[in-house]
Amino acid sequence: MAVGALFVVAAWIRLHALQASPYPTGIDGYWYLIQVRSLIEEGRLHYPSAPLVPWLMAAASLVLGPVLAVKTIAALGSAALVVPSYVVARRVSGERWAALLGAALAATSAQSFFL
Repeated sequence: MAVGALFVVAAWIRLHALQASPYPTGIDGYWYLIQVRSLIEEGRLHYPSAPLVPWLMAAASLVLGPVLAVKTIAALGSAALVVPSYVVARRVSGERWAALLGAALAATSAQSFFL
């Protein structure tokens, strides 16, 4: 329950931060946008790559639009880091409180706030 709440809060905060600008942010923001638009318009990636993320973003863009889809999937994907962080910390420490602390550190990490 607590890990789910951390995920929801982290995703909401990240999405709010990403929507502060109407433009893609981060180092790869425009790369993702180019990939999504290429998938929508041409049915293929502009720059050949293996990641699943541009495909997820392209699917979401059918409902949300390209820029919002890129930001939403980035927020959800980076917030999802709390789940494996919790699992690993629980396995290593054996304590629930330590695992929640590890998940909270992942949820509040500034490293994953950008695309």
